[in-house]
Amino acid sequence: GEATTNFHILASISSNGPLCEGEDLQLFCNATSSIGYSWTGPNGFTSNQQNPIIPNVTPAASGTYTVVYQPNNSNEPQTGSTLVEVYDRPSASITPSQTALCNGEAVLLEGSSDCNDCQFQWSNGSDQHSISVLPRVTTTYTLTVTNGNCSSVASQTIIVGAVPTVAVAPAVITLCSAIGFVDLEAISTQCGTGCSYEWSNGTVGSVNHITMDDCTADVDNIFTVTCTNSYGCTAEAYSIVRMTENVDVAECNVFYADNHGDPASQGLTPSSPTTIEHAIEQASCTNAIIRLDTGRYVIDQPIRMASNLTLEGGFMDDYKIKTSEIGATTIYRS
Repeated sequence: GEATTNFHILASISSNGPLCEGEDLQLFCNATSSIGYSWTGPNGFTSNQQNPIIPNVTPAASGTYTVVYQPNNSNEPQTGSTLVEVYDRPSASITPSQTALCNGEAVLLEGSSDCNDCQFQWSNGSDQHSISVLPRVTTTYTLTVTNGNCSSVASQTIIVGAVPTVAVAPAVITLCSAIGFVDLEAISTQCGTGCSYEWSNGTVGSVNHITMDDCTADVDNIFTVTCTNSYGCTAEAYSIVRMTENVDVAECNVFYADNHGDPASQGLTPSSPTTIEHAIEQASCTNAIIRLDTGRYVIDQPIRMASNLTLEGGFMDDYKIKTSEIGATTIYRS
């Protein structure tokens, strides 16, 4: 006679494990069921989905997950299961000695974890728990902590500010009775959103008004300025101011003049020239020097010149270059 055999193929029950703490667990049943699906598992887990997902699992989700289903070619429900392992994930953190610093400064980064025997790996290649770094620009450092199964990553950004540059003009000057004061000006770069200035004599601001009363005769009076930019980085510069009543001192003074000079300016720096008339009026010290920009100068008022006064012409490019061209600077007396 005839023999009839009823058979069915058991479904494949699986998961995406093993997993690390915090990942999503995906359960799979590859059979089409005529009665639906009934999943059960640790922590009272139940689901009627074919391929359920458990988000953000912890090690407590480890264990056996079972599903009851009935394949289309079977008259009886079937049961399948899969074993899932969820591993602990180690913690990772970075504690910096400071989060913002100036170019050229070092910072200590201390790594830590709740795992005593974990492996540490820094983005700069070090495998130590703590590192000292010297970033030149703003840099983000990462630390990976691994326990053999799972890992965690921590990051820390260190903001690096540029160190300002500062200079004082004039850098050296001699005051005599004819020139009773000088305005020292701090000139800086790399300020970020702005620089602040504090002078050794208590003055605040980029300009320091120095009079003979602020100085001691026949010594170098040093006025130092501290420049601080928006990153909190600092730099210093200074000017030497000498004071004398001896009008024969050779370095008293050098003046700068051009046709567009400011008659109110002292003309003591290339960046703030005065007029030729005012320069001659101020240059009452013997051996003073007046440096003239190229151009034609007309003097139509009586003038009095100190002995051995030198007028140098032909200067260009903010007095950095001197031309040898004949007639580059001419003075007319009307």
